[in-house]
This record gives sequence, structure tokens and C-alpha cells, in this order.
Amino acid sequence: MTDYFAHSTDGPEQTWERLTDHLRQTAERAGGWAAALDAVADGQTALAGWAWLAGWLHDAGKASAGFQKRLRGGPKVDHATAGAVLADGYGLIGRLLSYGIAGHHSGLPDGGALAARKAGWAGRAAFDAAAVALPPDGPLLPLSPDPLPGALATGMGRAMLTRMLFSWLVDADRLETERFCSPDRSARRGAERILTPDLPQRLQTALEALRQRAEETASPLAGVRADILAGARAAAPLAPGFFSLQVPTGGGKTLASMAFALDHAACHGLRRVISVIPYTSIIEQNAAVYAGIFGPEAVLEHHSGFRDHQAPKTDGSAEDEDSDKPRLAEDNWDAPVVVTTSVQFFESLFATRPETCRKLHNIIGSVIVLDEAQMLPASLLRPCLEALRVLVQHWRCTVVFCTATQPELEASDWVRAGLPPGSIRPIIADPHRLHRRLIRVTVQDRGALTDAALVAELTAVPQAACIVNRRAHAATLAGLLRETLPEAERDSVFHLSARMCPQHRRMVLAAARQRLAAGLPCRIVATPVIECGVDIDLPVVWRALAGLDSLAQAAGRCNRELRRASGQMFLFTPDPDHRQRPEEQRRLSATRAVLADHADDPFSPAAMAAYFRAYYNTSVLDQPEVMKGVADACKSRPVIAFETMAERFRMIEDGGALPVLVPFDPAGVALLDTLRQTETPPKRLLRQAQAYTVTLYASEIAALARAGRLETLHGRFRVLDAAAYDPGLGVVV
Repeated sequence: MTDYFAHSTDGPEQTWERLTDHLRQTAERAGGWAAALDAVADGQTALAGWAWLAGWLHDAGKASAGFQKRLRGGPKVDHATAGAVLADGYGLIGRLLSYGIAGHHSGLPDGGALAARKAGWAGRAAFDAAAVALPPDGPLLPLSPDPLPGALATGMGRAMLTRMLFSWLVDADRLETERFCSPDRSARRGAERILTPDLPQRLQTALEALRQRAEETASPLAGVRADILAGARAAAPLAPGFFSLQVPTGGGKTLASMAFALDHAACHGLRRVISVIPYTSIIEQNAAVYAGIFGPEAVLEHHSGFRDHQAPKTDGSAEDEDSDKPRLAEDNWDAPVVVTTSVQFFESLFATRPETCRKLHNIIGSVIVLDEAQMLPASLLRPCLEALRVLVQHWRCTVVFCTATQPELEASDWVRAGLPPGSIRPIIADPHRLHRRLIRVTVQDRGALTDAALVAELTAVPQAACIVNRRAHAATLAGLLRETLPEAERDSVFHLSARMCPQHRRMVLAAARQRLAAGLPCRIVATPVIECGVDIDLPVVWRALAGLDSLAQAAGRCNRELRRASGQMFLFTPDPDHRQRPEEQRRLSATRAVLADHADDPFSPAAMAAYFRAYYNTSVLDQPEVMKGVADACKSRPVIAFETMAERFRMIEDGGALPVLVPFDPAGVALLDTLRQTETPPKRLLRQAQAYTVTLYASEIAALARAGRLETLHGRFRVLDAAAYDPGLGVVV
């Protein structure tokens, strides 16, 4: 019988890895992960056998003369289609398996493309099927035709089952390849990292220190925050499912949600906490807080950084052994606490590429905390909610919608694509009472205001913030304000936008807080970047009219610590008004309707519910028609358009957002000099680089490149020319 190999080495063939060894070890690893889910489900699932089968079949095509020549320097060959063809012989689940087997290097294909690929498979004649026949001690047969009860009933259920089997396969394959090809790195990986009993105690120690500090400073919010924390912990024993944690800004929901998540996980044997946050700046802030509490080894901070968008994609069915061997473990979310972006989390649920899908199986059995849940994009709300429903219903997840402005997410006449009515349970029993306890501001609508009139208002008060919807508008107002103020007060004007790197914004905020604490004039002109995750307290806030949820976030920067009887918030419409996208027009229309009906308390839970009903009722909740990709998934021969869904599901438009390094201050310039000299920088250096990163749209990067304002280091890092970074405004495109 011919000896077939899976991987080669620089040594003689006796040191190469036999194909059956690789297939068995991959199958056993993937099947072992699935068996853990079977065990906690009291035997109600039978996924282990199917995961085992995926592992055994994935590299079956290497049992061919063509691939063996490839190991000896020959041309690339398609080794993945053979296993996909074999999987077809195992009924419905086998046909779902075939997507992942065919795509374990190139990515999950569309169903039509997969069918054509299998039908046109050119390696059939040279394939030695007998060499990879199932061993007698393989998975228990017969394989269950319904391994996850209920999951096969919907198109999204079938798609998610396929993705999870794909994720088990890809992660097992990569880890086993690493074990053979890079044994030192594999040995350093250690055991799986999940929640441990000491983490809740560490959190309790940190919360106790915060309580004592609040008592020492006589914070008016101390009692409210203690009640919120107690309510969160009291709800933890409730059965897994959907929850809402509706806490007004400043109420301590970051740590309250973590306390609920850890206690809930302990009650129900869940394995991880995944904190999903819309803004990178808040991710870095929250990850630093969690690392300080739990230790850096327990917290994985994962966002776009400098890697995901750079990863090369293989050429389809052929294998790229060099680029595929092996990837680092940080891509599989093997950590007790994961902090990631909304874009990273949701786009991963609809992704096709193996390096992105590899982590999906580690979402199973997690508490998913969606911070600032009101920012789920309306245009993708239906696929987002459907994916979350499947994770909760079939994959042992709990989802917490954590926000100061809870959106209407259950199905109704207004939200036709929502979750089942009554499925979201409030963690805080009476959010209306909590809202009344934390009313901070009086709100007045000043109507249309020209820039000159607005600047006149801002010069009349010594301490205030003005938040507008456009970066250009913020820059113009800040300039006018400086020109209008007496020369002695011009240093009281601060500008903030997302075109400034995090280090720049931190320095600006630190200077502003210092002036506020000293009672000196301080006027901040900002975009909405100041509204989430920024701890600053001003007596007066002016806010350009926007979505009601954004207005409520802005109100959270006014009288934040309740140290005044009331703060003042003035709403206005810029005159002339700036051009609005259709999405903004829908938000504004809903806001105006709610302000007319709830003028006495525009940020109450009732007002917010009315706003989201009006907003969602006028929105297309699956604008790119992502869900059409599973329209034919429930056929006996399921057709799922995985690649089409991935292309359509984009939370960031305009070609996506990419990081650019900026030479902001001497430390940033020195860091860039170090990067220039280091082709493979250590993680420590990359983490430091995040402080000097600005995220730009692809079209903006192209414009800067055409202008000669970008330098590319080592083919990975985009560096902005100093002339394109204004010391007051940030990146200028």
C-alpha cells in the first residue's frame, strides 16, 4: 500500500507526517470539542461524530500522486474537493460538511460554485479513496441525521451549523499542523483558557475598592451604582437567553454587566465572556480595566489592528501551504474574556475565510455582552438578530443588550424582523424608576442656529461642550470660537474628532479636565466621538439635532456626576443644515416626532422605545438582502450562498475601514522609527502603536496615497506623512 503524507519536513521522508496520522488527530481534536457541547446538552446533540468526520475527510485529497508530488516541489493541486465529494455521501449533514471541507483553505463557497466544483473535479481518477477509508474505530455509526435539534428548521440555523463545523475543522487542522510543523510554538500554547473560579473574586475585590473610593469622595452616584450592581447580580441565576441591561450613562454598566456575566456563567457552566463594543477607543479603555482586574493573561483585546485585512487569500481550491502554516492562536479567541468590536464580531458570523471563522466555535457557551446595543445598524438588523437568535437557541449563548438607550428589538408591528416577543428579560426590574433617579439635565430646543449665533452662545458661558454631526463642522466652529474669544481665553477651546489618534484625544481631554477641575474656562467642540466612553462632566452641552439615542449619550456628558441640581442641554439645528444621508434623515424624523410627544422627558424609556419604533418602521432592516443567502438552505440539497452573504454583510461601508499610523508626538515619532527598523515587530510594540492609529475609509487612504502622503512599511503598516496631520484637527484628507 502506498504511503501518503500530509506534511513534509526538511529531513528525509521518514520524518514526514503520514496522512492518516494527520486525519485522525484533526478528527479527534474537532470531535473532542464537539463532544464537550454534546456532554453539557445532556446527550441531546450528536455533533461529535460529524465534527470527527469533517476532520477525517478534510485532507483526503492528499491521497493522490499529484499532491505527493506537490510535497516534493511540484505544482499546487486541489486536495480539498475530494473530501467534499466524499462528504456528499452522508446525507443532509454531509452536504453541509462539504462546504467547510471544500473551503478549509479557500473559504466557504456559494452553493452553486461548490456544486460546479464537485461536478468538475479533475482529480477523481488519481484519487486513492481506499487509503482514506473510515477506520473501524472512527465515530459511532450511524451518524445522527439531526445532531442539533431544531437547528435544521431554519436557513440561518443550517448556515450556523455549517459554520461551527467549519470552525471546529479549521482550528483543529491549524493546531495539528502547528503541532507537527512548529512543535515549540505548539508546546507554548498550553491548555484551553476558559473562565476560572478566581475571576469573580478578583472582580469583587475591584468593586469593593471602587465602593470605598466613592464613599471617600462622597459621590452622589454611589448609591445608584450599588443598586444597579446588586440588581445585575440578582438576575444572574436566571436561565440563559436574551437580557437587557438598560442603565443611564454614568450608572456603572461596564462593571455591572461584567458582574452579571461572570455570575451567570458560573451558574450555568458557560465558558467565556465576550464584550462587543462599537468603538475601538472604548475597547482599549475597557480592555485595560479588565486586564487590571483579571490580569492581562485573562483578557484578549481583538480588533482590526494591522493584521486581519492584510492576510493573503489563497487562490481557491488549491492549497497555499506556505501562507497557511500555521497561524497564531490569538485568532481563535482562546481566552476567558474577549473584548472585540461590533464589526469584528458580527462580520465574523457572516465571514467565509478560514482565518476569520476559526474562532467561531469558541463563541459557543459564552455570555455575549453587546455594549451600546443601540448602535446595531438598522440596515443589517434582521441578519444580526437572526444570528444572535440561533446562537442563543442552539449554541448555549446568553446575549446581554447593554445600553443607556435600549432599542426595540422584539418583533412587533414596527420591528417586523425582531426577536420573539417576551424573549428579552430586563436585568434591572424597573428601568423607569432608575431613569427618574438619574435625570441630570433640562432640555431645550433652540431651533435653527447659524454658526455665528452658536459661537456667540458658547462665548457667553465659561464651561460648555458643543457636539455636531460633521467633522468639517466641528473644525469650522472650533476655529470661529478661537477667533471670537479674547486672546487670553483662546486656549480654553478644545477640538475632538475621530480623525485624531487616541493619544491626541487623551491629551486634549486631560487638559480639558484639568481646566474644569480648576474652574477655568473650558469649551469643547467635538463630533460624536465624545459621546461614548468619555468620562467628562460639563454644566452645559449644546447638541446638533441627531438620533435620539445620540442626544441621550450627549446628555451623559452634562452634570454627569450629579454634583449640580441640574445641567442644561440645548438642542439646535445647524443653519444652513448640512447635507444628510437617508439614514440620518430617518433618525432625525423619528427624533422630531418623539420630541414633540415627549418634550417633558425626552430621554425616558418610553420616549426611547417610541423613537426606535418610528426609526425601525421607516428602515429596511436587511437592506443588502443578506438573508437571501439562506433562502434555499432548507432544501434537501441545501444551497447556501456563503460568499455572497459575506460580501453583502458590511457594517462599514466605503470599502471598509483601515488603520493608519500617525506621527503625532515625539513618542509616536520614535515608535515609527522603531517600526521602520523592525520587520516583525513584537506584540508590545503593536499595542503601543494603537495609540497612534487613526482609522480611515479606503477611499480616503487612496486619496492620501495619490497625494504622496502615505508611506508603507514592510508591506503591512501605512504611515501618514507629518504634513497631513494637523496638531489641532488630526488627519487632513
